[in-house]
Amino acid sequence: MIRVIEQNEFPQTTNVEGIAVINMKFNTSASHKNPKSSASTSRYSVLVSASNYGTVISPLRYQSTASDQMKEEGKMIFQIGLWPNE
Repeated sequence: MIRVIEQNEFPQTTNVEGIAVINMKFNTSASHKNPKSSASTSRYSVLVSASNYGTVISPLRYQSTASDQMKEEGKMIFQIGLWPNE
């Protein structure tokens, strides 16, 4: 499934430094083999597109992230850069 976050979906998609803050809920799971609850971040990718800069898509994480770690840190930082089109 692909969820597109439109430019106007948030009051300000990026600030003057090009930073966007997006709140996202992740499914969590645990199993007998891995009893610690984890957020299933490995199924998500980030696609960034901007006028005059092109488009980049990159996986959010290759492995799931422990739920308690995400709660403790309070955020997941993801850096991506775009190069201007000529």
